[in-house]
Amino acid sequence: MKTKKFEISEHLGDEAAIADYLDACMEEGGQELFLKALGDAVKAMGVQDVARKAGIGSRSSFYRSLVPTSNPKLATIGSVLDSMGLRLAIVIKDSAHAH
Repeated sequence: MKTKKFEISEHLGDEAAIADYLDACMEEGGQELFLKALGDAVKAMGVQDVARKAGIGSRSSFYRSLVPTSNPKLATIGSVLDSMGLRLAIVIKDSAHAH
């Protein structure tokens, strides 16, 4: 029996699921995992559509702008999230993680 590779983007059906996924990835894995998750979310919503709405040219430049090694600007991340109907939010860490 041949197994199919699990593709998280196939399970991110709406903005609420995507927001929960991005939040969990940021909380658990920091910036690198968040950027990977953002790529998954973009794939779930349609790369070309999100890139067009975010004002990022080609599909390849779009993907390059989101890889952790490219150190994407906050403005780029904000544009991508905005094009998906999301935004960044700042919250207080729970007391177990507070300095």
